[in-house]
Amino acid sequence: MTGYAVKYHTAIGFGWVKDCGEKSENHYTVVDKEGRIISDYTKIHPFSFSGEDKKFRGGRNIVFFELEGIKFSTFICYDLRFPEIFQIASKESSAVVVPANWPRERREHWMCLLQARAIENQIYILAVNCVGKINGVNYTGDSCIIAPDGKIISKLSGKEGILEYDLNDDVYKVRSRFPVRKDRKEDLYNKMSKEIGAD
Repeated sequence: MTGYAVKYHTAIGFGWVKDCGEKSENHYTVVDKEGRIISDYTKIHPFSFSGEDKKFRGGRNIVFFELEGIKFSTFICYDLRFPEIFQIASKESSAVVVPANWPRERREHWMCLLQARAIENQIYILAVNCVGKINGVNYTGDSCIIAPDGKIISKLSGKEGILEYDLNDDVYKVRSRFPVRKDRKEDLYNKMSKEIGAD
């Protein structure tokens, strides 16, 4: 991928599997237009519903990287169902990239959760999903770019393609106009979670 990044003078993100012996890790790596690795994220939540946790171990870190002056984070597929990590990432990042293998049968969840993560954290969501039939499972794509207010800026469904958008870091303007985040009571949430014995 580094060769393509240099050839086309563009940053590229790609998924791959790291063999760690007894279990593997699901990675998403980003290289910049010079071909340098600027981010390497390990999926935090293996998808136990499909038995992924039996073959993969979860990562333990949220990553941050910068492109063209904009701070990004990355999560993978099933991570989308866990809002806490998006809240942490949004303390620094203005945009989150979410690559996925999200099946057609849960298409509504995909779109609903993507918009929710954008709205509740007032960040851009750049979602990339596979399309077609893979190992008997159908995928609709629905790759999209979602604004901090939840508006779908661009979307591609049912076919392969490229979405283009001139992303400006106006997240802090959005947050200052509608300052929801200042009312978040994280200390209280943590206290309540400990009191009920939640993990």
